[in-house]
Order: sequence, then C-alpha cells, then structure tokens
Amino acid sequence: MEGIAIIVVSAISIIGNVIQYLLNKKNTDIDSLDKQFKLFKDFQLEKDKEQREALTERDKNINILKERVSKQEIELIKLRKLFIQMLKDGCHVTDCPNKESYSIAEINKYTTFKNI
Repeated sequence: MEGIAIIVVSAISIIGNVIQYLLNKKNTDIDSLDKQFKLFKDFQLEKDKEQREALTERDKNINILKERVSKQEIELIKLRKLFIQMLKDGCHVTDCPNKESYSIAEINKYTTFKNI
C-alpha cells in the first residue's frame, strides 16, 4: 500500500508540474504575442507616417510640375502668336519672287512680344 501511495503522490506531483509548465508556457506565449503585437503596431505606425510624408512630397512635386506646365502653355501661346505674326507679315512666292529669310532685326522685332 505504501508503494501505491508513493506512486500516486509522484503521479500527482508530475501532473501538477506539467500543469504548471503548461500555464507558464501559456503566459510566456501571451507575453511574446503581446510584444510582437506592440512591435507590429509600432512598425505600422512608422510605415504610415513615412507613407504620408511620401504622399505629401509627391503632391508637392505634382504642384510644381503643374506650375511648370502652365508656364510652358503660356510660352507656347506666345510662340504660336509669333509664328502667326511672322507668317502674316511674310511674303508669298507670287508676291515676292526674291524672298529672303528674316533678318536679325526682323526676328528681334517679333521676339520682343510687344506686338503679341
């Protein structure tokens, strides 16, 4: 009977140790998961911040490019008007058989954009 008591006490002790180990492991796993979640959360917040900054920079660059395109459109309008003016003031083959290319003075006259 003494032998059975020793076996039962040993079995209860071993079962208690296994249960304690499993509970400690569960706590450790929960702590580990909590730490991992916090790290992931911090990583996600940093990533979101960097994305916002990148989007802000992109929007800034888009606005700069829009301004440049707008300025180029204005210059194209000026050039188109200049071209039309030069064609209007130029001579036709039937009107001027000895036509020559524009002189520097004439080009300077047209490129001042005063008459456009």
